[in-house]
Amino acid sequence: FQDPQIEHLVQEALENNPDLQATALRLQASDHRLWQTRSRLMPTADLAGKRGRDNLGIHPATGNPDTKNRYRLSLNIAWELDVWGRLRDEHSAAQGRHDARKESFAHAYDSLAARVIQTWIRAAGTGQSLKVQQKRLQTLERIEDTILNRYQQGLGTLDELSSARTRTIVARADLSRTREGLSAEFRSME
Repeated sequence: FQDPQIEHLVQEALENNPDLQATALRLQASDHRLWQTRSRLMPTADLAGKRGRDNLGIHPATGNPDTKNRYRLSLNIAWELDVWGRLRDEHSAAQGRHDARKESFAHAYDSLAARVIQTWIRAAGTGQSLKVQQKRLQTLERIEDTILNRYQQGLGTLDELSSARTRTIVARADLSRTREGLSAEFRSME
């Protein structure tokens, strides 16, 4: 569609729909969990440092407290060998779940856009129908006035006048229903 109004409505719906935002957050959380399962396949390294101070008593020559500082640095490397493929399978399952959530998000995104476009098209069609019905009602009212004038001059029958009034009343009711339908379409779009 090359209509800026539709594009604006679709963009507004996509940005402000709480269900779509929740789905996007679930997809983001799934992405983090996927990285977590992938990281289990990699080696881990821990670096630790420790500082200590020993009190050795009093130095005999100076009479001052004698202390000694100790420093320790340690590096631990661990890597779990995936002999049975358990970690790889966990990662593959997480990847599958993530892909499914990604497709679910894309489907929700497209579905919301399609619903907004469908509602807009229905509203536009109902609006056009409303215009046609208004013109039809105006025409029927003119016909009714003409038949009334003819009846008052003795040229028409009461059946013709009754039939014209019935058609006008039915047209007014149809117009009212169409207005109500148009309002419902706008509420649905909101």
